[in-house]
Amino acid sequence: MASSTRAYSKVVIRLRAQAEAEEAHMPPPPPSLMMHDNGSRGRVGARGQHRMPATGPGTCPPTSGPYQGLSRRSPSPAFSFTSYDRNGPASYGPGPMFQPSTPAVSTTPGKFRSPLYRAGHAPLLRVFVPSPEGAWLSDQSVIECERELKRAGLIPLLKVGDVVHDLAAGDEANTGRLIWDGNYLIDLDYSYSPLGEIPKYIDSLAFPPSYFHKIVRSTGNPIVYLDLAPFAADIATHLQLLQDRVQTETPQGGHHSVVRWVHRARFRIRPGAPVSYDAPPIVGADGQSYIRLIDAGWHGIVVIDAEGTNEGLADLQGRIGNAVTLFPTKTLTGGRLSTESLRSRSHQQQQAPPAVNGG
Repeated sequence: MASSTRAYSKVVIRLRAQAEAEEAHMPPPPPSLMMHDNGSRGRVGARGQHRMPATGPGTCPPTSGPYQGLSRRSPSPAFSFTSYDRNGPASYGPGPMFQPSTPAVSTTPGKFRSPLYRAGHAPLLRVFVPSPEGAWLSDQSVIECERELKRAGLIPLLKVGDVVHDLAAGDEANTGRLIWDGNYLIDLDYSYSPLGEIPKYIDSLAFPPSYFHKIVRSTGNPIVYLDLAPFAADIATHLQLLQDRVQTETPQGGHHSVVRWVHRARFRIRPGAPVSYDAPPIVGADGQSYIRLIDAGWHGIVVIDAEGTNEGLADLQGRIGNAVTLFPTKTLTGGRLSTESLRSRSHQQQQAPPAVNGG
């Protein structure tokens, strides 16, 4: 069984290479089919930080720093990359850029098709490693899965986001599914989903929205983890302190409308912007350092709610970093009034002389 899964995984990797080669030689789609946008992490593993990363050809980990042991393999064509500058989104270039291999919309006739691999999606590789602990793979079982990939000669060919399924663990939901983070296999994240979701160590925005569709199963909308630091300026500009009405259920089964204060902000996702400032740069085949960019398939506006307290504001500030200071405007009775104006008006009222009645 192990030899069969090795052969199967080799075929899937070859099919991906074939699909990428064919797509690289395809003519671009007509402009009318292209999507446009009007606007211009140290890691802690879900299991066992002590596990040593897998080694193999193509890995060149740094010798020091918080990202020691991370892969320096050439980037995946499923990503977008550009030269990295920590000064902010306004300094994406100049510099070389890896464009995503999968366009946002593609209706080109003769597009690659295969029952084993779908172009523009994550491959689902297979291994067969019996687990004494049952469906939940232990650290030793995960290491053995990595060894199976090495025996198959696939370690140098793996890319960030590749999904590996241990058939011996079963096929219910996402049982036995692991994801390659560029250096070793990690578990899915079960914090908010009993089925498991893409962990926060994988930059979901760097992949097309449907990249993991039907590969990592989900009961509803997939959960995506975002690094808010690249959107700090946008969040600070649109932050408001306002009243919001929510429906709460009483112990007797009734419902009440409750008014609460919330800090609400919004930001726009722009394709081509950095996914994260904290992610380690990736060294391309040309020796340049690149950072993952938001894939062209993502665009739209994200709304964030935080508690309308000082603690809620501090929590949001901690998530976006110290590049900007959050100072919300305040909305009262449908109007919008700056808290600076409130302080100024209050100060003027306190200094106003008392009224004197004529007599």
